Amino acid sequence: MNTLSLRSNNANTMWNFEQSRGVSEFAEKISEDLEDIRRDVKIQNVTFGASLNEALNELDELALDTSIDNWDGFGAKKINKDSYLDAKKFLNNLPVGLDMPEISVHPDGEVSFEWYRKKGYILTLSISSDDKIAYAFRFGLSKKHGKEYFGDDIPETILEKIKKLSS
Repeated sequence: MNTLSLRSNNANTMWNFEQSRGVSEFAEKISEDLEDIRRDVKIQNVTFGASLNEALNELDELALDTSIDNWDGFGAKKINKDSYLDAKKFLNNLPVGLDMPEISVHPDGEVSFEWYRKKGYILTLSISSDDKIAYAFRFGLSKKHGKEYFGDDIPETILEKIKKLSS
């Protein structure tokens, strides 16, 4: 008998799952098919006018445009490779159904994401090269800023803010 066990490793979405390693060819085929489905759903997930695929393409274009020092004519540092790679990982880890951010590169070389809902509702993140995410948000009269560690998953405090702006 062949079995494949799926266990959600992220309560925020059904598309992020951990798979057991089946021993048969059939189990491996199911595993590959499920990964293809997850990737297709994420890439085609259109939210706020942009899909994951479009956001990743935009990040790549920005990386090319900012790949040399002084890319802005005012002494900006080139994009930081680690910040770029973490930004790509961040986008790929966003749960399906959330709005994609506006993407930019700061003059210090770090990648920045911003979400706007309406006047007075904004979240901005800066992905640093040291596995940290600096954030600032304003939701009406509520304002806060801080830093969170970014390992394999988006920190829950930041994910909550993105969800609030995406609803």
